[in-house]
Amino acid sequence: MKVLWIYLAVSCMAISLDPFPVLCNAQIAGAGYIVVASRSDVNLNFYRNWTEYKHGFGELSGDFFIGLDKLHAITKSQTYELYIHLEDFDGNTRFARYDEFYIENENALYKLSKLGTYTGDAGNAFHTKDQAFSTYDQDNDASETRHCAIERRGAWWYEVCTRRSTTLQNNLAKLDLYLANRIELKYFTSYKNLQIISFEDEDKPHYSQQINNTNMTAFVCSRFDGLCHFNLGNGLTQLPNTSSEGYNNVRRLYIANNNLTNIQIDQLPNNLEWLDIRNNNITSLDPNVAAFLLERNDNLTLVQSGINWKCNCNNTNLLNYLKLMKKEEDYDDYDDKYHKINNRVNFYHIEGPCPESCTCCVNGSEDQFIINCSSKALETFPDLPNKILGEPSLLLDNNFIETLSTSSLRNSTLRELHLKNNFLTHIHLDQLPSDLQVLDIRQNNITGLDDDVTQFISKLSNVQLSENPWQCSCKFTKVLAHLRKVNLTEYQAALWRCSKQKSCPELCTCCKEDESRRFIINCSNLGLPEIPSELPITENATLLFENNNLQTLDNSTKIIGFNQLKELHLRYNNLTKIEVLPKSIQLLDIRNNSLTTLNESVREFLTQKSNMSSLTIFISGNKWICHCKEIRFFRFTKNLAENIKDLCKTECHDSRLFVSLEEIDLCPEKIPRYVIYFTSFIMLSCLLSFLQCFWKSIVMWLYEKRLFLKLTTRLEKGTETKYDCFLAYCHKDSHLVSEYVQKLEHGRNRLRLCFYERDWLAGEPIPDCICHSVENSKCIVILMTKNFLKSVWGRLEFRLALHATSKDQYKRLIVIIYPGVENFDELDGELNSYLKLNTYLIRNDTNFWNKLIYALPHKIIDEDEEIEMINIET
Repeated sequence: MKVLWIYLAVSCMAISLDPFPVLCNAQIAGAGYIVVASRSDVNLNFYRNWTEYKHGFGELSGDFFIGLDKLHAITKSQTYELYIHLEDFDGNTRFARYDEFYIENENALYKLSKLGTYTGDAGNAFHTKDQAFSTYDQDNDASETRHCAIERRGAWWYEVCTRRSTTLQNNLAKLDLYLANRIELKYFTSYKNLQIISFEDEDKPHYSQQINNTNMTAFVCSRFDGLCHFNLGNGLTQLPNTSSEGYNNVRRLYIANNNLTNIQIDQLPNNLEWLDIRNNNITSLDPNVAAFLLERNDNLTLVQSGINWKCNCNNTNLLNYLKLMKKEEDYDDYDDKYHKINNRVNFYHIEGPCPESCTCCVNGSEDQFIINCSSKALETFPDLPNKILGEPSLLLDNNFIETLSTSSLRNSTLRELHLKNNFLTHIHLDQLPSDLQVLDIRQNNITGLDDDVTQFISKLSNVQLSENPWQCSCKFTKVLAHLRKVNLTEYQAALWRCSKQKSCPELCTCCKEDESRRFIINCSNLGLPEIPSELPITENATLLFENNNLQTLDNSTKIIGFNQLKELHLRYNNLTKIEVLPKSIQLLDIRNNSLTTLNESVREFLTQKSNMSSLTIFISGNKWICHCKEIRFFRFTKNLAENIKDLCKTECHDSRLFVSLEEIDLCPEKIPRYVIYFTSFIMLSCLLSFLQCFWKSIVMWLYEKRLFLKLTTRLEKGTETKYDCFLAYCHKDSHLVSEYVQKLEHGRNRLRLCFYERDWLAGEPIPDCICHSVENSKCIVILMTKNFLKSVWGRLEFRLALHATSKDQYKRLIVIIYPGVENFDELDGELNSYLKLNTYLIRNDTNFWNKLIYALPHKIIDEDEEIEMINIET
């Protein structure tokens, strides 16, 4: 800065105090101003004590300060404004105006009591209103721990020690410190655009002591030799261009602990010998910068500890340079002191150095981190941290690795693992990263994979398994099934190695047991309705066909290789019939099916096999019939009890255990046949005799109960009549009629009765009424009592009825003998002859009503038919 003038706006002649000379300027900003301070030459020292600032110093013709007492006297007299004029070496000017200004007297420590509103373009740097004045020998600032006048090497109205002009802080780019009095560099830490600070060569010791403890974004350079040996500060975001004055001559560049994110080739001095970029935000270098470092590798030292590299795989210059740096770890630091700097090359994704002999880089996006250890003749798995950022891939192709690490690989965040052309013989699940997506194990010595490993790799997005000596061991059935699904050629090669077979039934898995040497054809759990039509023909073949839908094994089953089977496992199917079995069978498992028996041919075949060689059978869980008709099957199970290994668990269809049964339980001892025949004959004869004796009574009872009517009802012939029955009786026995009406008309048969008290018309001749009733009835019932025998009309009714029945064969005469009528010899000749030659009913018979109802005309009456009920008055 060239000129600093401070003015008070007032007429130069307006001061009414004791006279003292002042400098007036009427050319600045219009009206005249009293100049209270002026500084344009560094030769006058302004770093003075309290007394000098009280009385003033300097000459009005040059640089001076008017004095605090005089300044108080001037500002007290009337209202003043403060005007500050700034001018740089190039003639550029700035100003700051405050419309009011007043300081108090010495007793008040020259307190700045009034400071008006700011206008101008120099920036508002006056933030000290109500603050006392301080010098290096009198500390009146607001700070309790700091002496601002000493720290700032100047007297002022200090509040705090760090107030600066924001305009100057934001715009100052270059600073020449050619001052008689040295300053503290720490005051320039907030100057964001300040790039270069130059100082005199004789001040180098002074500034060198401050460099390590000051955070700045500028290069501090010696004016004499033009070399910038030190970089000051945290916060530098960009290096100057080499076109900056003096910058291209830099040989040692210390830019550690800053915020740099990149370095361009035009930002590196041509003769650079030392570059310290420690603890910046740099993750990569431009290929041109890397080429520059490679070319000057012998003459240029790069210190880069604290940098976490994200080097692109295409940036070969940087990759090669980082490889060279891995060989160097310690360097001499600047200053005369000897320091050791850890210059280890660290990578961002692994938060440490790249594994020995490997190359670390990012491919495409920053997340695709690759650790390339291919073709390095490695015999052991490299040490890796558990947590690797991004989507890391490890390339270990073309090495001599025999086994993978088991210490921490399972917890690793690796996404891809490439192990092509190594000497791996096995892989365990804890050797595979849990986040793995791609696995390449081609061209190794792996013969099989555990089931849990197979299950894990089957879920990966990409797996390469070819060109391994896979074995078809039954320990590795899952990997064989996986090979068949994803790489049929490898599966067929594995099958040929162990059985000289090139194929296996579709959907089935073929393998060989290591201990028993059995060749297993596993077609279980597939829901198949029948056995595959072609099976591999080999020794010790075993077919596992469990948990399917097989229903029969009959003679129509034509299966190539079926007779060569040594073992046949058919558990959990729906078998109901077996007619054929392999000729070489040694084990048959037919548990948990729907079998009820085995036919004779199968039983004979199994019996022969059990006599010729060892035979094992399992039959439990079926619905075996345990009846006498299957006694031969029962005997078969008893005879082959040693061969049937689960006989103690085998149950009949009715849940009885086979082992608890004997033949007598199925077929009890037979009774002689002739005894059965004789007993049956006797029982039949008795039944027939009983029926013969009681047939009529049975039929009567059934008819009376209206049971089996089609069997017991008699078909009535003849013409239809008005009445079913004419009831003939003596008028003295009319009290007997009501029970007949109740039983016959109102009973189940509902017959139509005719008797004189109800049905004869008054005034008609009795003989005519009797004749009319007999003619219009199918049956005549005579209630033969003593009164009836004494009655003339009774004998007439009997004769007419007898005459009518003789003329009409379908009419029926029924005589009911009541108590008291016993000697038929006393009857007249015609009645006596009839009773002796014809049957009659006795009223006192216990079965009287059944006999009577059955003897009367038969009728089939609907249940819903309504019969008129007539009450008979006795």
